[in-house]
Amino acid sequence: MKLPIFVCLALVSAAALAGCTAKDNNDNMQQQTSEHLRTNTINKGELLTIALPSNHSTGYSWSVAEIDNDYLVLVQDPTYSNSADGMVGKSGEDIFQFQSIATGQTTLKLVYKRPFETGVAPAKTHETTVVIQ
Repeated sequence: MKLPIFVCLALVSAAALAGCTAKDNNDNMQQQTSEHLRTNTINKGELLTIALPSNHSTGYSWSVAEIDNDYLVLVQDPTYSNSADGMVGKSGEDIFQFQSIATGQTTLKLVYKRPFETGVAPAKTHETTVVIQ
């Protein structure tokens, strides 16, 4: 009788640890995307689309912190897309579309924060250099 209980406890412990490992891996993935410095090259007149992982159920969302409107213009307010399964609290993506209007190079900075919190540093930033040909 003791052996089956021990086996059950071992299986439950292994399942719990596996859940923790998956969460840690997911957090590490988010940390890898938290500070970006990338370069995108596009042609004048083209759209630049940026999709960043987000979870609006936490109150956080991405917003434009720095943009040079001489080179890029936000086409529309960002859209939020989450998985089709409809699970509450599941993460998704904030999707931004920018129109390039002049040739040159500029930096675009997006921040992940709660819009209602003032004086608080963003949880994440995404910075990209845009080269427009």
